Amino acid sequence: MVLVFTDKYTPRVKYIFEQIFKEILHVDISFTTKEQVAIDSTIPVICYSREHRIPKSFVIEPEGLLFKRGIKDIQPEVTEWNGTKIFFQSQSADVSIPFDIFAASFYLLTRYEEYGSLDLDEHGRYKAENSLAYKHQFLDYPLVDHWAYLLDQMLADYFPMYTIKSKSRFRFCPSIDIDHVYKYKSKFLSINIIRLFQKLITGKYEDFRYHLNVILNRAPDPYFNVEYIVDMHNDYNLRPIFFLHVGPMGKYDGYSLYNPFNIIKELFYRTLIVGLHPSYFASTNLHQMKKEKKRLESMTRVRVFLNRFHFLKFTFPISFEYLESLSIARDYSLGYPKYTGFRASTCTPFLFYNLTKDYISGMRLHPIVLMDVTLQKYLYKEATDLFGIMSYYAEVIKKYNGEFVTLFHNESLSDEDQWYGWREEYKKSVQYVALLELHSIEVAKEKLANQHMGV
Repeated sequence: MVLVFTDKYTPRVKYIFEQIFKEILHVDISFTTKEQVAIDSTIPVICYSREHRIPKSFVIEPEGLLFKRGIKDIQPEVTEWNGTKIFFQSQSADVSIPFDIFAASFYLLTRYEEYGSLDLDEHGRYKAENSLAYKHQFLDYPLVDHWAYLLDQMLADYFPMYTIKSKSRFRFCPSIDIDHVYKYKSKFLSINIIRLFQKLITGKYEDFRYHLNVILNRAPDPYFNVEYIVDMHNDYNLRPIFFLHVGPMGKYDGYSLYNPFNIIKELFYRTLIVGLHPSYFASTNLHQMKKEKKRLESMTRVRVFLNRFHFLKFTFPISFEYLESLSIARDYSLGYPKYTGFRASTCTPFLFYNLTKDYISGMRLHPIVLMDVTLQKYLYKEATDLFGIMSYYAEVIKKYNGEFVTLFHNESLSDEDQWYGWREEYKKSVQYVALLELHSIEVAKEKLANQHMGV
């Protein structure tokens, strides 16, 4: 138990202290604004104050962000302290740690820098290149979790009665977006005829025969591989989340579950964890999002509480306010489309904080670390690079007992076209990450090697 003495007890103070202590460190905390209560305390005291100093307390000087309302123009200056990136540096000499770890964590978690940004990409998305993490080379590291663990050890060194608690177990959360249920079947007849003709005149006779057999129901469509994906994950005691698009077809919306060829809905409501995948324009259109959620619930016959925005296209705070109004409990959209890494600088799920209205939401955000399209399309990675990349992030996240969320598509696991070879590498990567849920990195590597040698 830790007592926090603060000049002001605001929603921001409550939010970030509870995220650091309760969610990451598993330490109970209480708050007081009364100086005498802090002085008389028999438990460790953190003095989060500019005006007061509590004897024998652990002093952190507030930058001021947690005592303000609304959004200001802030340009943090990033420096290094003992090899760790920090900002919101303290001005006083009598502090126990030289920066406001809580204001800095709040800035990163709430995506403060994204609010009101006008420099957006072609889809209206915030650019990773504009983020503090990208500019100062900590996008590949969960800096907030690192700071929290650092604070945990410093408190244990400072207070003899402070005990470092057992943390959460590392968790792997594979997720699959279904953007294209079929490669061939869902296409209009005219499109199939044109593509068949193209294959014929270019001499791609084997592709022509396979394409034709799929259309004639003599061969399976390569993208219709949900059962394979489920079975493969089941082999490692994993249940992936499937996010389904049920909006209208359009330039950025590849299919509709109302397509007459589509029988995939018969699989989902029986056995799988299903989330909403709003259509391209629905992220800023509450009426359309509500319509699509209702449609998905009607098809699957279950209440839908999970969400991932299509194209990872969303806007703070309005897109998440819409999710709240639709009773979405968990969102899995917080990642950059063109870069891997930690968009919110954490590997621990956290509650959405609305900076515009200054309140703590009940909806939890689960950050994405990597996406298949990011690797193949934007970072120009090969299938053989996948194991090393997934292993790196999994091992980093395991160090902080966080949650490793990956985003793949059914088509990238089809072994078709540009995705040839990715399925086998993904399976190998999943096997290793699943072992990390149960074992240390060293033991997991040994077990993986033994399994591949048939030992």
